[in-house]
Amino acid sequence: MMNTLTPEQRRRGLANVKKLRADLEVISERQNFTKRNFIQRIKIKAGQLRTMTTTEYTAKYGKDFYVHPNH
Repeated sequence: MMNTLTPEQRRRGLANVKKLRADLEVISERQNFTKRNFIQRIKIKAGQLRTMTTTEYTAKYGKDFYVHPNH
């Protein structure tokens, strides 16, 4: 069907395709940026965690949340 288009229609169609590709690239970059930020925040939070002794854990969460030390 491309051969039935006028040169102007063909030019506008190609311009629209280029614009859509550029828009998709921007959207993709934003999504990747969001994912990277999310992973970075998790890493920062994990780095801020400290180890807790069994006694501290039991005092904080009680016997209802007992976890066997080997798990």
